[in-house]
Amino acid sequence: MMMILLITEDPGRLIDVYLRPLVDEMKDLWTNGVRKYDKSTGKMFTLRAAVMWTVNDFPAYAMVSGKIVSRTRPSTHMNWMHKPMFFELPYWSKLKLRHNLDVMHVEKNVFNTLVGTILDIEGKTKDTIKARLDLERMGIRKGLWMNRDSDKTRRDLAFFSMKLNDKKEFLKFVSSVKFPDGYASNIAHCVNVDGGKFTGLKSHDCHVFMQCLLPVGIRHLLPEDIVKLIMLLSRFFSQLRAKTLRKTDIFQLRHDIFQVLCKFEMIFPPAFFTSMMHVMVHFPEEELPAGPVNYRWMYPIERLLEKLKKKCTQQGEARRINYRGLGSI
Repeated sequence: MMMILLITEDPGRLIDVYLRPLVDEMKDLWTNGVRKYDKSTGKMFTLRAAVMWTVNDFPAYAMVSGKIVSRTRPSTHMNWMHKPMFFELPYWSKLKLRHNLDVMHVEKNVFNTLVGTILDIEGKTKDTIKARLDLERMGIRKGLWMNRDSDKTRRDLAFFSMKLNDKKEFLKFVSSVKFPDGYASNIAHCVNVDGGKFTGLKSHDCHVFMQCLLPVGIRHLLPEDIVKLIMLLSRFFSQLRAKTLRKTDIFQLRHDIFQVLCKFEMIFPPAFFTSMMHVMVHFPEEELPAGPVNYRWMYPIERLLEKLKKKCTQQGEARRINYRGLGSI
């Protein structure tokens, strides 16, 4: 079920005002149902419906779950802000999984953080001057401290970032890749070799990049231990969307992501670990009761919105159908 909210600001607790019509209708559909005609049998029957779960990005997760979620702290640090309206549904408290973190948005944010840091892209890298100064104040990772020569202070390139020639080689490799029709967009259009960065990458571009291009392109351009970890992270996202998963596979995924994050902490500065990095540990836990993410992410909804936007004849109409006003349930 998809509901479009025509709002321009973050509703916060007021999300319940917009959800009230939906919750009332879902309560009626569960309790009383609605009479429908079954064409195959030629008989009338009572149709009932229930909300299985919601699919949210990280900010929306806080609104619909009623919890306070900090962008700068792990997702385990949550306190109840208010009791969500969904608990008015008679079955809601018995559900094992009520809210899904959208893998599409998390994967895109993880990709931007990782690639921005290893390519040392200005404005996107987490290896900033402030991050280096934080390491100095904490007295750790001396190899990443600011380099001070006489009266000058400079930030040297970290061992986990590519050198200029390696960066150009990597970007040329990405721009030379050709995909089958319909598999992915032309990522070469998003590559700026001279500028040493990417521009205009969509969520699906990051998805394809993370799982297909990144493990291959960095093999001989970064230290071996970093390459292995990035390949393991790529495999983690690839396995999440498998059509069939056994419990042993899920337990292995949980072990793998713990290993990746723990070893990343020995490589990257603390600023690298945004909330998106931490929420990855919850994906295997969500797969146990809910199954593969193929049926629980936003790609189908985004495709539908793209079709709706193309049908809009005026720019004002298209603005009403945007991701800020979308709640998917």
